[in-house]
Amino acid sequence: NRLTQTDFIQLFIATFALPHTLYTFDPSNRQQKLMQLNYPIKRRKSRGVKIGDCLIGGGFPVAIQSMTTTDTADIEATVTQVNQLFDAGADIVRLAVLNHEKSNALTEIRKRVSKPIVADIHFQYKLALKAIEAGFDKIRINPGNIGAEWKVREVTKAAKERGIPIR
Repeated sequence: NRLTQTDFIQLFIATFALPHTLYTFDPSNRQQKLMQLNYPIKRRKSRGVKIGDCLIGGGFPVAIQSMTTTDTADIEATVTQVNQLFDAGADIVRLAVLNHEKSNALTEIRKRVSKPIVADIHFQYKLALKAIEAGFDKIRINPGNIGAEWKVREVTKAAKERGIPIR
């Protein structure tokens, strides 16, 4: 009993097109809470940002983003998975860059992938600089775990010079 695409769309519209009442359970006081859900959801105004050839925010359609599960240092496996994600409908793919061993693969990965890819950086600002230098389309960092303010400024300066957005 599989739903056809038309049945699914009709079910989706019937479920999400009108305001709904939802009951949730609050374990802190062991009571049900009543929540009013309004669809379609009103989105706040935002500025559009270009990530490679994909535009996000600013009223553009929601972009599908996914993340690889491969070891980024394994270039073949990572490029294969990135392409599989794009083939499955992803607009943007994110890669974890956890250490310098993994960052050495970034240039080669960028050469083999023509669609928008994002470097997810943790703790080491030099990894972000390597991803920017490799030509990644976006950098994802948490400034709080990068360290000193001058390190964050160095990353933002390099990204700005190349027109690469940061989140």
